[in-house]
Amino acid sequence: MSDQNPLRNSALEPSSLVMREKTCFYCGGESQSDYRIQWTLGIRHCAEHSAWAKRDCRAYMHGARIVSLADALREPRLYSLLKYFRDSIRIMRTSGVVEGGWKLNEGTVADPSYITFINENWCIPCILDDDVVKHVPLKAFLSPTLLSANAAIFPDTIRNLIESSLTILDNGFYKAEYANHMRCASPGSSKTVEEQEGVLSFKLANGQKVRMWMPALV
Repeated sequence: MSDQNPLRNSALEPSSLVMREKTCFYCGGESQSDYRIQWTLGIRHCAEHSAWAKRDCRAYMHGARIVSLADALREPRLYSLLKYFRDSIRIMRTSGVVEGGWKLNEGTVADPSYITFINENWCIPCILDDDVVKHVPLKAFLSPTLLSANAAIFPDTIRNLIESSLTILDNGFYKAEYANHMRCASPGSSKTVEEQEGVLSFKLANGQKVRMWMPALV
């Protein structure tokens, strides 16, 4: 960090990347890249603060109880389970009907996929015919019905693989980054990125956040 770019924040929350200058959110220096959670949400950073951006975005995901599928596939223990869902699998629809043709939805750069915690269950993203998407509780695949339906795909160790993966997720996939983020956050300082000059931020009645370029009113 140079004297020309004094530190603004030592820990941040991800912010909208839309209508932002190409400067580091931490120090205001020239940005190198964005660490993204979604295509428009993340932290813009310089070369010096790339590790901070990764830490803070992962801390945010820890709090939101989501895990990037790309990160999960790089973790050997989770990969040992998730690789079986890359094939055509059978899931149980809400109606109770068992349906084939589903597979792990690995997303895209613009639309990444996440393992999410929904209704007290860790759920994996699945897709049918590159069109219909659904988050399916991992523990649903422990049911005798789905174990039998997927017997040709799943190994004999599938139960242990699912249970050990659930333990990893329950313990906090990003807990180290979250703890580091909390240690680095300055007491009383804002974790919010300063708003871009000329941009007006507000919420709609449905809670959706909107940012508009309105320099005459700001």
